[in-house]
Amino acid sequence: MKNWSPLILITSLFLCTTSCKEVYFNNPQPKAGETLNSFPEEMHGQFRNTQFNKVLSKKDSSAYGMARVAINKLFYLDSASIQKDFSEIDLHVSNQKIDLSLKDKNNKTYFTSSLALSNTLVLKKMENYLVINKMFTLGESDYQEKPVDRWQPLILKKNKKSQWEAYFVQSPWDKTSIKEYEENSVIDEIDMEDLKTITNAKSNLLITFNNDMFLFEPARQSAYEKNLKRQEDSIIKKVKQEMKYCVKLYKWLYNQCIGNQNSGYQILIGETFYNPEDSSYYNINGSPSLSPLKGDKFYVLKEFTKDSDPDLCNFSNIIPFELAQDIKKRNILYPFIAEDEFYSQKVQFDNTYFTQKIAPFIIEPEIIYNGEGAEDCGCGMGPFNRSNYLEGKREYKKAIKTKNKEKK
Repeated sequence: MKNWSPLILITSLFLCTTSCKEVYFNNPQPKAGETLNSFPEEMHGQFRNTQFNKVLSKKDSSAYGMARVAINKLFYLDSASIQKDFSEIDLHVSNQKIDLSLKDKNNKTYFTSSLALSNTLVLKKMENYLVINKMFTLGESDYQEKPVDRWQPLILKKNKKSQWEAYFVQSPWDKTSIKEYEENSVIDEIDMEDLKTITNAKSNLLITFNNDMFLFEPARQSAYEKNLKRQEDSIIKKVKQEMKYCVKLYKWLYNQCIGNQNSGYQILIGETFYNPEDSSYYNINGSPSLSPLKGDKFYVLKEFTKDSDPDLCNFSNIIPFELAQDIKKRNILYPFIAEDEFYSQKVQFDNTYFTQKIAPFIIEPEIIYNGEGAEDCGCGMGPFNRSNYLEGKREYKKAIKTKNKEKK
């Protein structure tokens, strides 16, 4: 029973599409690569930047943020792991692990972390690429019915200057991976061509380093993410255009049905399974007696205003303002509430009062004001143009004319 702004819903959907889901793989990558039991000797040694804060531009206030993001991804850390700024970064690569330590401006080590090869941290090689794969157990979600093991790869390679570059797969990179990702939320395999494509994309580059230098890359959107953003902008623009005439009709109907009153009231009707053990009340989510029942329907009193989220369904089963106040005073019906709220006591449902006072206003007509294809009465939930706006006005006037004839 909660009203959500269509724009919020759409924006949330796209944010989750681009940010909420990580790129995972079914197996350590590359699948056809050689599994190594230790880090190669060419990587062994100390990689240290002792003057990290001195080489930063004073104008670059985001540099530490970039470094934190890179280190978090490099070591698969929680985003809140590194809180302080640091003056020294120290990486030590040995036979079986990579150790990280960060020092503050007082030259004191305040953070350490390690990546040690194991059954859940697998190192693989394909030609001149090294790939560290970390295993994660993902819990139940909309994308899977039970917990599953998935892998995230971190790709390392040497550039022409003999510096190491670390890449994190930010998003799918070609048509095949996009199809897999969008259909299954997981990608099966990286091959040699994929490694080249991934490491050619600046958006995947986290850090470039050698024995005395660490260069952290700014966050960049991938081509996939840019395309999603364009789609998001296009949909939001379309929804705003469609909402324009729907909102206009909502305000017109409000003036016709409610006039100058600050609030309008309607009786919401819902269908539920009939419970012979409790024929007076509807029970949901363990909360006591949400609404009085009559037959297999339950009834709720809903208040709305001209500035409420525009919902064309508000103009069915409208009751007079004075009757709504009397219903509230007598505690005859429960008021409309958000779905995550609950009631602490029952109403004093009076069947005679309901039949005599409320029932005459309940007509339950079809919703005639929506545009074709709309799934809901809320503006922005489906196609709605100027023709729909004019049709809505005509249908309302026609309904009023019919109603007046019936009265005569």
